[in-house]
Order: sequence, then C-alpha cells, then structure tokens
Amino acid sequence: MPRAADAAGPERPFLAFVTHDMRDPLNALLGMARLLAETPLDEEQKGYVAAIADAADTLLTLVNDLLDLSRLEAGQLELASVDFDLPVFLDRLVTMLRPEAQRRGLRLEARVGPGVPARLRGDPARLRQVLLNLAGNAVKYADHGTVRIEVRTEPEAGPVVHLRFRVVDEGPGMSAGTVQRLFEPWTRGVDEAAEGPAGSGLG
Repeated sequence: MPRAADAAGPERPFLAFVTHDMRDPLNALLGMARLLAETPLDEEQKGYVAAIADAADTLLTLVNDLLDLSRLEAGQLELASVDFDLPVFLDRLVTMLRPEAQRRGLRLEARVGPGVPARLRGDPARLRQVLLNLAGNAVKYADHGTVRIEVRTEPEAGPVVHLRFRVVDEGPGMSAGTVQRLFEPWTRGVDEAAEGPAGSGLG
C-alpha cells in the first residue's frame, strides 16, 4: 500500500493544475448557457439549454471538489468566517434540492430548533457543500416519505453557540458493517445487488 500511495503522489499536483485550468472554460460555458436562456426560445430549446446549464454546473462542482481535495491534502484548505442568515441559507438549500425531491415524490423540509440564532458566523459555502452531499444522497436513495434538514443547539460551552446539523430520511439505511466500511473507496452504502440509483462509492 505505501508504494501505491507514493505512486499516486506526483499525480496530485497535476490534478490540481488541470482542474484549476478547467474552471475558466466551465464558467464561460455556464455563463453563455444562462445568457442563451434569456433569449427567445421555444419550450424544447429551453429544455436543451437547461440541460446544458445543469451539466456544466455539475461538472464545475466536481472540479471545485477536486481542487478542495488537493488543498486539503496539502494542508492549505482554509475556512471562511463571514456573517450569514441561516433561514435564507436553508431556504436556498431546500430550493436547490426540491426539484429532484418532487420528481421522486418526496417531501423536503428544513426545521430549526428553539434557541438557534438566525444570524451565524462561519463558512456558508463549506456548510452548503456538506449539507448538499448529505441531503442530496438522502433524496437520491429514499423512495418515500420526508427528507428533513434539522438544526438544533448543543449544550453551550462558554460564549460560543454550538449547532448540530442533521439530515433525516426514510431511506433504506445502512447496516453496522456498512457503516464501518463507509469511508473506504468504492464502498457503497446500499446492497450492490439491490435495485436503486447507481453509484461509484466515492461520494
């Protein structure tokens, strides 16, 4: 295993370089798709443009995630510290996930517990990244019921308020054995032979 890790080492700077250079053309593609969507189009053409924009946005997210991984491995990933509005943040998060939830016949909601402040200071981009992955997987694998994003306060430690974010769903869940292997590459949280969404086990 050490040899495999050493062999992969030189590829990481190259990966960071390539993904960094991919962002500009992807941003341009996404921008042009959005501008095109504002021109006179029939319904079929609007569908094509929306598909292009969605694909470009998904690929841009993947590229940014790869850059984050490179920074994390290099110890250079820094968290921002900015003020943001929690209700607005949650509303936008739910709005992003609602179309897929509706398509799958799921109810999607956010619930904020008592005592949770409306104004927070932290890194909303990283928080959104984590919650989109968790809630997105819940929407992907749940076949009925509700997917709920919950926020509640934890026991206070001095002047700092500690919050717990949790995603609750009625999906198939995972066995204790699967949980132990969850962070191994190529491991999926569902039975490989079972019907359901495909996945590589890397997300």
